[in-house]
Amino acid sequence: MIKRKYDAPAFARLTDEELNLTALKIIHTVSIVSGWQLPSKFELDILTEQLANKLLEKYPNVNIKEVEFAFRNYSVKEYGKNFNLFIFDEVLEPYLRLRYEASRLEEYKQPKQIAMKISNEEKLQDIHEYAEREDLNEDTIHLIPYYIHDWILELGLMEVPDSDKYDLYDKATKLKLKMIHKEALLDPVKMKDYEKFKHNYQKNMFSDWEVEQIHYIYLKLVALKYFREWKLRKELSQSSEQRTPNSEI
Repeated sequence: MIKRKYDAPAFARLTDEELNLTALKIIHTVSIVSGWQLPSKFELDILTEQLANKLLEKYPNVNIKEVEFAFRNYSVKEYGKNFNLFIFDEVLEPYLRLRYEASRLEEYKQPKQIAMKISNEEKLQDIHEYAEREDLNEDTIHLIPYYIHDWILELGLMEVPDSDKYDLYDKATKLKLKMIHKEALLDPVKMKDYEKFKHNYQKNMFSDWEVEQIHYIYLKLVALKYFREWKLRKELSQSSEQRTPNSEI
């Protein structure tokens, strides 16, 4: 299962064209494997676009090999004879729970080997390349890899006080609610998931899976907070240099 994570590029690393082609291939593959009818041309265009959006928003660090494996090995409930986004979630989420546990075991066994592959200079360069991007915000947070958070703390670039952690977790929870609501508006079948999460949010009682998803968003919000603070410091430094008179005669 761990090896499969590296057998193909994660969805977040694909170009828009590659992502659309990947979504189209998934629909064809799953439909054929499951014995379902392929959607009409009109339905296929819409479904491909929406699946591509879902791959980025909910499964950015998954790849097509994992999706194909999941559909080959996990049972699918009967939701009709056509591929739909609800079926996709039903199959992917159990697989990802197992992958998460396998990844934790891998990290526990080989933390030093993994850490030695990338130098601190390379990590810092990667962090600041993301920080320089103008397209990163709460709406595009799925584009920020999880590891950026770990590298920021590992290199001592920032600390997150407990008060900030509480605010960021609260923000992550609200952002997750917003994401699910957006999905529900596009796919009415997901409205049930939205109502369930909203109920759990009001009661402040989340499932382990929901807590994990909120935590992932929290990690990205920490990275986004660092990006903004780093940009501000950089701008202030440049402004200060411009105001400083030339000391040379």
